[in-house]
Amino acid sequence: MTKSSEVIRVAQDAKENYEREKKKYKLADGRVVKLQDYIDKIITSANSITPLVDAATALDPTNHAPMIWAGVKFFLEVSLRGCLITGIAW
Repeated sequence: MTKSSEVIRVAQDAKENYEREKKKYKLADGRVVKLQDYIDKIITSANSITPLVDAATALDPTNHAPMIWAGVKFFLEVSLRGCLITGIAW
């Protein structure tokens, strides 16, 4: 087995383990939901309004809001990349 095929196999095994170990919750009506799916939807939706928030924070004369928004935007970007890497894009 070559090293590249071994790396691919390990990556596929890791992805399968990730998919299998996602947190699942059973609701009162009997449906089983995955919490991560809802979190991914929220992150993707929040990322879609970033241009609007960029414009709003640019109007802050004290420059406090843009600094805070930069941190939030960084978190959204990292989280969104995680969603896309795991194949959960809405």
